[in-house]
Amino acid sequence: MCSEIQAACRETAQPIPESDAELARCIFDSLALLYADVLHELAQLRGEDFSQLHIVGGGCQNALLNQLCADACGIRVIAGPVEASTLGNIGIQLMTLDELNNVG
Repeated sequence: MCSEIQAACRETAQPIPESDAELARCIFDSLALLYADVLHELAQLRGEDFSQLHIVGGGCQNALLNQLCADACGIRVIAGPVEASTLGNIGIQLMTLDELNNVG
């Protein structure tokens, strides 16, 4: 994975991360920029900007990623609950077993 990231940076004339810390920061920055791109596309589809972003599940525990997302998106990030992914998974499994009609 590291060599793929370095190759992508090389191909796009970006600084090439060498240390573990530089690679981690490159990944976090890339995730935050992806959040911003997707949020922008969603805002265009709905015809209205977002004022905040809710990050749930295990990823919401990473304060650095949350801040990078807030900075990249230019909006407030609300983190949590961490259990949201588990609850969503349970809901989908119950729907699969016809024990639940929807998760809404």
